[in-house]
Amino acid sequence: MRSRESLEKLAHLSRYQEQLKSTELSARLAEQRQAEERLRQLRGYLADYQRRDVPRSVADLRNHRQFMLNLSIAIATQERICQDIEIRLKPVYRSWMTARKRSEAVEESVEDVRRQEAENEEKAR
Repeated sequence: MRSRESLEKLAHLSRYQEQLKSTELSARLAEQRQAEERLRQLRGYLADYQRRDVPRSVADLRNHRQFMLNLSIAIATQERICQDIEIRLKPVYRSWMTARKRSEAVEESVEDVRRQEAENEEKAR
């Protein structure tokens, strides 16, 4: 009986830890989705501007080239941001997965103890 109660407390703590890790992972995944969406937007803008007619005046051409350069720099910067987020996401994912496996293992132990107690009660009758 005491063993089951201790395991149930541990299971509760394990579930709580898993929920915390899950919340953190969800936040990081949302950050990743936003960064990737921003990158898609920037690439879309670049593609749109590349398809447009070339400006006719020298000043317009210079402005167009500068804008394209700035857009290319923004894309490169956003790509690095996405890579950094991916790097930071991996340990958060591993931490969540570890917490999940731990929680599942403790839950299995609780169920094993409950089954054993039920079998012992049945034999005692």
